[in-house]
Amino acid sequence: MRNFFSGQRVRPSRSSPTLPEVGLTGATFTAASVLAIALLVSVLGSFVTYAHARSAYARQTTLAQAQQQVDALLRTQIDQETGLRGYLASGERTYLQPYYEAQPRFSAQLSSLQRSMQDARLTETLPLIFDVGRNHQIWERDVALPLIARPTAPDEVDRMQKGKLLVDQMRLDLAQITGILNSESEQAADAVRKLLLRSATLTAALMLLFGTSAIIADVIRTRTQVALERERIVGDTLQRAFLSGWDVLPYLRVGT
Repeated sequence: MRNFFSGQRVRPSRSSPTLPEVGLTGATFTAASVLAIALLVSVLGSFVTYAHARSAYARQTTLAQAQQQVDALLRTQIDQETGLRGYLASGERTYLQPYYEAQPRFSAQLSSLQRSMQDARLTETLPLIFDVGRNHQIWERDVALPLIARPTAPDEVDRMQKGKLLVDQMRLDLAQITGILNSESEQAADAVRKLLLRSATLTAALMLLFGTSAIIADVIRTRTQVALERERIVGDTLQRAFLSGWDVLPYLRVGT
């Protein structure tokens, strides 16, 4: 149409369609939250699994060291017995060398075993360890030292019998300690197996959760794009419907 005052033709303006602002919908926000939570759980689970695995490994190491100490203690006692029996059978003091070499080791090994049991929190073994130490002292005081001093004394047989009873009791105590260590070691190994199984299950669950969340997010994104495209088409159609052409009248052209 023409401007009545200036005589210039004025063409109708055609505004371009505007797309609505896109934000996170409720479903998209939920999917993103699930992914964030899954990632957080994965990180925390990894730290917790590492801490438990390290603790279980340290306990197994302590139990293995304690078992080695029990074996060393038993070998030391056998060395002392062997030296004493060799001396009594031959009368040669040369056979006492294993006895004298093993004598100072026994107390040190017994103290180390006691500390290991305390570190492993196996307090039920402490009375057994105390009993081993006491019987060993009695064996040295009432059996070994008197026989070394007087190997042909009249009470030699009685002392040997008493020594056998004391040694049998020490071996029985050490066998009970070994049984406790084996039981604890099996429990520690079972705990490690359960920990690894739980870790594998958690990892599989998190992978499934990540995959499901990714699929849901992709579906939501696709639906959002389709909805936006549909709204744009509707907007274009409505704008074109509101635009009319030029109406020709005598001496006048009108348009909107």
